Parts: sequence; C-alpha cells; structure tokens
Amino acid sequence: MRLFTLLALSALVLSCTGDDQIAQVGRDGVPHAADFAADAEPRAVVPSGLDMAEIALPLAQRGGDSLQNGMVYAAVLGGYYLMRVQLEGGNFNYQYNLEAHAWSEDDSIHRQCGSTITQAFLLRVTGRPEFKVSARRGLDYLHAKAKLQDDGSLNLAGMGATALLTIATSLYTLHSGDDTYADALRLLGQNLLTYVDAETGEFAQADRYFLGPGQVMMALEHVHAATGDDVYLDALEAAGRWAVDNPDAHGWDPYFGLWANEPLTYLYARRPDEAFAQAAYAMADPIVAAQHVPGESDDASWDGGYALDADTTKPSWATSLRLEAVIDAYRMALLDGDEVRQASYRQSALWAAGYLMRLQFRAGETDGHVDPTLLVGAVPFSVGGKYVRVDVTHHVANVLVKTAEYLALEHFPGVRAPDDVTP
Repeated sequence: MRLFTLLALSALVLSCTGDDQIAQVGRDGVPHAADFAADAEPRAVVPSGLDMAEIALPLAQRGGDSLQNGMVYAAVLGGYYLMRVQLEGGNFNYQYNLEAHAWSEDDSIHRQCGSTITQAFLLRVTGRPEFKVSARRGLDYLHAKAKLQDDGSLNLAGMGATALLTIATSLYTLHSGDDTYADALRLLGQNLLTYVDAETGEFAQADRYFLGPGQVMMALEHVHAATGDDVYLDALEAAGRWAVDNPDAHGWDPYFGLWANEPLTYLYARRPDEAFAQAAYAMADPIVAAQHVPGESDDASWDGGYALDADTTKPSWATSLRLEAVIDAYRMALLDGDEVRQASYRQSALWAAGYLMRLQFRAGETDGHVDPTLLVGAVPFSVGGKYVRVDVTHHVANVLVKTAEYLALEHFPGVRAPDDVTP
C-alpha cells in the first residue's frame, strides 16, 4: 500500500485524460462508464390492479445479470438482491452465511431503514414500479414500529433510527407520487428538531456518538427537500455550525463524513460558508490519503480500497462508507471551485468504485452456492468473505449511483447534473 498526500494525487490526476481515468478502474479491465437502459433486464414482475399491501413479497424477477458494465447497473443489481431477500412483512432478511447456507436470526432496525432508503433511492434512479413496491412495503413495516411521543411527534427507536426512517420516507414521498406518509414525515421531522438546539446546534442526546448526529443532519436535509419548510434548513445550519465549531465531538471521523458531507453540501448550496466546505474536506482528505493505489498496493485485490486505519490496512466493504464521504466532498469542491480537490477526489472515487464493483457478486461467481441466483448483486464483507449482510449491499448500491451521477459518467433515467444537490 502507498499512502499518498492530496497534492501528490492531484498532480497524478491532472496529468491524466478523462478516458484514462475511467479505463483504470473497470471490472476485469473493462471501463465502468455505461448507460443504463430503463427497459433493461433484470426487472421484477409487479402485479397490476392490486393494493400495495396485497402484493406478495418477494417479487418475482424476470431475467438475471447480463454482465452489463456500469456503476448504475451494479447498483440496480444490489437493489434486486434486496428485493429477493425482502420478506412478506416488508422487512429484509438480514445476514446470510455463505458457508453454512443459513440466515442469521440477528437483525437491526437501522439496517432495515437503510435497505428501505436504497429502494426509494433506486426508485428515483430507475423510475421502476418494483422499487416503489419494495420501498413502500419497507416503510409499512417500519412505520408500524414507530411510536407517537407525548409532544405529538413520531419516533422510531431513538435518534439514529428516526433519522434514517425520515430519509427513507422523504425520498419515497418526493419520488413515488404517493403521499401516504406525507403527514408522518412532518411528525418525524418534528421529532428530529428535538435533538438539535435551535440556537447552538448542539445535539441534546447524551450519547452523541458521531453516527447519530450525522444521520440527523442528513435527515434534516431530506425532510427540508421534501417539505420545503425552512425550519429544517435552519436546524441543519445550526447543526452544521456546531459540527464546525466542535471538532472534538466527532474528530472529523470518516463515519461522520459518511452522513454529514452530503447535508453540508446541501447547506453550502443554499447558505454558502467556506467553513462548511472546509469541514467536508477535513473528513475526505485523510480518506483519500489512505487509499491503496492500483498497481502499488500490497495485494492486487486491494486496489482502490481504503485502509480502515493505520493498523487495519486490508480494505473491505467499508470502502463504500468512506467513498460516500469522498464523493460528497467532490460535489462540495464543484460548488466551492476547488479544482485541485475536484481532481483528486474524482480519481480516488473511481478507484474506490472499481474496488467495490470487483467485490460484488456477479453472474457466474456464485455457481458453487446452494442457490446461485440468490446472491447475485450482493456484496460480501471482503474478498473471500463468508457473510452477506443487507447494509453492506445497500451502502454499496447508494454510493455507486452517487459516483456515476456526480462524475457525470453514465446516463440513466434519474440522472442529474453533478452540481444538483437536491436529494
């Protein structure tokens, strides 16, 4: 592995052509860039003329992995894996042991929320009705567990889960044409506001572990986009300033950047402040500096992955979490006009996306399993890993779409301009 500085990476990237940057990171040497056809298979069969609750899960799937290239195609395959493991109740089967061929009885409400977020996100990306069904049934499952509070707001198992449910509900409400959960969304937003001091932005919950505050910041972004109510943007600005002024509370941790860099960018686009840009860079720069440069890493299978820390250099699926902080910081650099970081983050994101695409199970790679079609599109923890868990796949799917969209590499139904910071 080579740990490189930001400036060294920038010099490398500026010496490359756009085509070279793409060609360096393909799966088995094939470039990533590809258009995703709205009528492509695989796709799910959605019965017509039925109420949402009457549609049986999992949805039947027509067609399999055609080995098409492209980041969006890989993300969509991840979404179909999530559909295949979605249970009749709307929740997602959690963790599969490839050696024992058995599902774990463990579960996590946060990861149920995350999988629902991905299905709502892929609804925007593809416009396909099966993602609407999958996301809506996931929301039905989660909202049934949410509880009204004494103040009339809605909470799901604490700060983090409430934030994630808010993100999923916001995306679905924005992109589905279904307002079933519009009122519940406002009650979730009302609950989020209780976690952020309106004046100082300080997070009120005693346990301020950096994931929760970052998730609340992203949820405030999404509920503002869905409702247009500036009370959420005001709260996001207060939280953003708290984050800038209190770095010891999160240490610019990559997992804070995973959640916070997107809302900081959303905030910067509406209420520009260089402090928000510098905060995003403070979280992205160390990640970029700890990347395994293709051709120079200790193991070729590590190429493009990010080291977890100085002691854990072997990359894993957690590259997706770090890549999300980097690709959101890339969009910040576009808005901020930082051309050096644009170049370095772009190359880093391409390398990291290449690592994640190689990690994903594709057709022909699961033939030794009891059910070869089940695992196509899923992502194991690491190369040769024996576990597949829903959050691993949903995080990878999300960040591959972001990378393709923000870098303007691919065209697909839900494509947006790289500097469009709406969810």
